[in-house]
Amino acid sequence: MGLRLNLSEQPDVAVVAVTHALASQIFYLGAEAHVVGIQPIKTDLAAHADGIEDTQAGSAWAERHANWARQMPRDVTNLWTFVTELDHDSLMAMFAHCVALTVSAVKLPWERKPRALATADKLAEAVSLDMTGYWGPTVRTYLGRITKARIL
Repeated sequence: MGLRLNLSEQPDVAVVAVTHALASQIFYLGAEAHVVGIQPIKTDLAAHADGIEDTQAGSAWAERHANWARQMPRDVTNLWTFVTELDHDSLMAMFAHCVALTVSAVKLPWERKPRALATADKLAEAVSLDMTGYWGPTVRTYLGRITKARIL
């Protein structure tokens, strides 16, 4: 309880702890090196959008993720030190990367999550998302899935 209380009074350390928890699970599968009970849930977007990895955003994401992966220490026991030694901007960038990996704003026909989708809209506004910079309709991504009447 003392550890919880002290951590609750130190937001900077809490960000480190959450970043460590997320990174340890994202970059070290099965390592079980975290003590913060936050678990990243990653949605495989390729299952919902064929070819998404080949898009501009998919390539940029893969490059960013590979860059972080190259920087990770080989041994997860050194991850805490790695995270704590990051400068503030790098820590925030790693935190944002790990959190972003968990974002799922996929609208599935059978799911009823209006509040989650409304939150996704607010998140998109907060980051000034302009999908025209990342996506355009092609036969593979959209036009091949709908009728001509719907296209018109």
